[in-house]
Amino acid sequence: MSSKNRRDSCVSSRSLAPHLALEMSRYSAKSWKYWADEIRDIRDNIKGEEPRRILAEIAANFERLHDWTLKQSGPSKQQQAIDVLVSSPFSAATRDRKPKK
Repeated sequence: MSSKNRRDSCVSSRSLAPHLALEMSRYSAKSWKYWADEIRDIRDNIKGEEPRRILAEIAANFERLHDWTLKQSGPSKQQQAIDVLVSSPFSAATRDRKPKK
């Protein structure tokens, strides 16, 4: 995805709707990922090798925070539900059912 398309599909921090701000807590993995993408968008639209390098480092740091937060928080509730479903075979649910004739 090009930076222009990503920028168009992202909500700018200046126009972040209040309900989205509440949904994306200040230090969540989702928020770190959001800021990494925002910094990359800025980097893609700025001239000069040194500012671009600095912004790339900042984005990489936000990515590291994203990864660290995911490791600290453990699996999400959604992932836990998926793990439970996958751990029990689907055939167990139909084992007692008689085949249709």
